[in-house]
Amino acid sequence: MTDHTENLLWQFSLAYYQQDKAAKCLLLLQDEYGAEVNILLWCLWLGVDGRLISAEDLESALALIDKHQNNYLLPMRELRRALKNHPFDTVYKQAKSLELELERWEQQTLFELKISSGCGPDAAQQNLLMYGEQLMRQEEPGQSYRSGLNLQLEQLLKYL
Repeated sequence: MTDHTENLLWQFSLAYYQQDKAAKCLLLLQDEYGAEVNILLWCLWLGVDGRLISAEDLESALALIDKHQNNYLLPMRELRRALKNHPFDTVYKQAKSLELELERWEQQTLFELKISSGCGPDAAQQNLLMYGEQLMRQEEPGQSYRSGLNLQLEQLLKYL
């Protein structure tokens, strides 16, 4: 496995997430639309590099992190949120640190994933739209869900 300091996806994600509006948009997509923040960041990172993902690439990425998400990351996130007002602040900080390490592991896994598709203009937008379509297949989306999701995905592009 590559050292995280060599992980360009992780470096991109840290810089992108430091933008307050970008972070809020990512979290809204996570909390309101069920999007995986690491998949969103992966789509953007590949797109900035001009690399397009295929439906198969996306399915592979989601399958790769699914077990990790369900068994480790999501329960840790829930615990961290529950500990937010813990009287001993160090407990919350440790939970937050562990959640970040779990996120880093996912991004390392995505960074090492070989994608099969080519390159193209507007790759970040196309990658996000493909992920948006996949999210809509998981739901029985109404028009407000569709338009809200598409609007938030477009917002992410503004922070590149």
